[in-house]
This record gives sequence, C-alpha cells and structure tokens, in this order.
Amino acid sequence: MLKGFGKTWAVIGGAIGLVSIVALVVAVVQLRQSKLASDAQDLAQSTQIAILLQQLDVQQELATLQANSISFGPTSTQIAREIQALQSTAVVLATKQASIYPFSVDFKVEANKEWTDSNILISKDDIVSVKWLSGQWRTASTYDWENGFDCLPDPCGDCLSTKASEASLLIKVGNGSIQCAGNSQYTSSETGNLWLSFNDHSGSFFDNEGEIIVRIIVSHQ
Repeated sequence: MLKGFGKTWAVIGGAIGLVSIVALVVAVVQLRQSKLASDAQDLAQSTQIAILLQQLDVQQELATLQANSISFGPTSTQIAREIQALQSTAVVLATKQASIYPFSVDFKVEANKEWTDSNILISKDDIVSVKWLSGQWRTASTYDWENGFDCLPDPCGDCLSTKASEASLLIKVGNGSIQCAGNSQYTSSETGNLWLSFNDHSGSFFDNEGEIIVRIIVSHQ
C-alpha cells in the first residue's frame, strides 16, 4: 500500500515540481534580460536573481526526490521529512525575496511613443504606484499641456484605454490589463515587465508632443 502511495505521490509531486521549475527558469531569464534603470534597482534585481536561483535549486531537488521515489520506493514518512526540510528552505528564501522591497525608479515617458518598456520586472501581487515628478505633454500643438495624471474627466472611447482621458498616463504589466497611473496604486495580477504609455488612438502617436518624468514605486504585499 505504501509503495503504491509513494508512486502516486511522486507522479503528482513531480508534475507540480516541473511546473514550478519552468516558472522559476522563466523568471530568472526575464530578470537577466532586463536592463536596469537605476543603481537601486540593480541591487534589488541582482538580489532577486540570486534568490530565484536558490529557489530553482530547491524545486529541482524536490522534483528529483519525488522522481527517485518511483525507483527506490522510500516510505511516505521519508518523503514527508525531505519535503518538510525543503519547504522550510523555501520559506526562508521567500522571506529574503520580500526584503528587497520597496524600491523606486525615476523614468521618462515620451508622448509620441506607444508603450515604452521600463525594463522593470513586476511579480504577481507586487504593488505598483506611479508619481508625477516633472514635465508635460499634449496630443497635438492645438491642445493644452497637461501632466498625464487626470484619469477620468473625459474618457476616450477609442484610445488604448477607453476608461481614461486622452493624454492620461497608462501602465500595464506584460500583456495584462491597462490601468491609468493616476488611479492610486495597482496590485499586479501578472508577472512581466512594466510598460507605460500616453493614452491615445493606437497608431496615432506621431503628432503627440512632450514628455514626463515619473517615479515608479514597487512594493510587495
């Protein structure tokens, strides 16, 4: 009975371990490909890379243990002991990862560019807030200058975001939902790079003018 249970557990656990390993590998690759926007972010992301690599080692070790249980048939008690030890290590690593937050980066967004990659990797459940520091922009030379943080006065029905005014500053994580930066803070439901954009009709950015400097603040709940 124990042998059959061990095999079942190993198959299920191995599948879960493989998914975790793939997710961690993707996260490491994304971090390494990111061009960091400041020294503060450089330190934070270097630390995050190191922690992710350690988490990857833990997941690989767990997957190997579960795969070996098919061949060597360790008892469920032995499996439980090993898993408990690895889970304790995972908790320590998660605590270390949380210690790199919060961090902030000052970033320039140009009005005539549709979606600019900040090269800041945002993890699921990260809290992102954006503060205006300086600069102004406008849709064209006949429009008034503004700072991009008025989200709702006149929603633009055919812009990138139909819920925000034209010329509002927009943010999104990866291919996730579009948010107006002026709407307080945003909790990400995705993992990916943070993108920013002037709110305008897609493909009609050529006559926009100006730029703004914003401070991007990332924390974790």
